[in-house]
Amino acid sequence: MGGLGRTRRGVWLRAAALVAVCALFAGCARPPVVSGNHLDDARLEKIQPGAHTRDDVFDILGSPSHRSAFRGNHWYYVSRTSQQTAFFQPEVTDQRLIVVSFDPDGLVQEVRLVTMEDTQDVTPVARETPTAGDDVTIMKQLFGNLGRFDSPGQKPGSTE
Repeated sequence: MGGLGRTRRGVWLRAAALVAVCALFAGCARPPVVSGNHLDDARLEKIQPGAHTRDDVFDILGSPSHRSAFRGNHWYYVSRTSQQTAFFQPEVTDQRLIVVSFDPDGLVQEVRLVTMEDTQDVTPVARETPTAGDDVTIMKQLFGNLGRFDSPGQKPGSTE
């Protein structure tokens, strides 16, 4: 009987340890974070090229995330979903860019979806551009203006 009681206790301890480990890891998972203007497909299907105007698109999709800089012929709706586990960097799980193009009369010309598969990673250059001038140290900042006083009646900044 003594051996059977130890076996049951061992099973219960293992089960409790497994539950504790699962609870610990479940606490590390965070819910997905959706940022930007996430548009569902049903709203996108309402936009018909040649039939809808800028005002119609605004009413259906809302304000765009960005507008093209010149003439405003393209509206961009950007959304991103990311997931973070514990202390690791967030990982982008979904990214969508919806481009609505307008003709010169303001009618929808095209609605295009750009997904993560259509994108390319860009590696920034690590070089720094040299600038002219002094390297200002803390000592120069603290003591650099000692002895530089304007004389009475002199305009600030003048050398006369």
